[in-house]
Amino acid sequence: MKKIFVLLILPLFAINLAEAEESGRKKEKSNHFLKLFDTNKDGIVTYDEFKTASELRYKAMDVNKDGIVSTEEFNKYTAKRHEQWEQKKRDKKESANDGEMTKQEYLDKAMRHAERKFSKLDKDQNGKLSEQEQAYEKHRKQRYMLEKMDENQDGQISTEEHKAMMQRWFDKLDTNKDTVISGDELNRRKHK
Repeated sequence: MKKIFVLLILPLFAINLAEAEESGRKKEKSNHFLKLFDTNKDGIVTYDEFKTASELRYKAMDVNKDGIVSTEEFNKYTAKRHEQWEQKKRDKKESANDGEMTKQEYLDKAMRHAERKFSKLDKDQNGKLSEQEQAYEKHRKQRYMLEKMDENQDGQISTEEHKAMMQRWFDKLDTNKDTVISGDELNRRKHK
């Protein structure tokens, strides 16, 4: 009887654990968004705060200050931001665990991540990654963002294209259309 009870409860525990992990990821992304755009730290992002932060980000991407973000400038900027984000995550994990993680914890975590990543990359699901599948993933996110921003597909992001993309992003996040993005709106939003 005890074995049957354990077998019935175990899947529920696993589901709750997965939901808690997903909830933690959503909260982390919401906090990251607020850190980037909530300049007065009141827990909400107004359109003016969003617009100002977006303009500063565009200026940071436009290294040669010609008013246009080239594919090269965009790729360098996003690669640098990604590395900064990864470093912050590593630093946070080290401080939360007093910098300690057992070998098995590390290997288990790395294996779960590797299995998820491999499944996404293996488009033909043959259990192998072709050179094309490997190369495609390397710049997938950068291509996706560039394609979304580059409305005329000229390989560059103009100031107008950037502003239009930021407006679409703000409108999508502002679910109740009050020109303010609250933490609640961010937490309710499904992150991919």
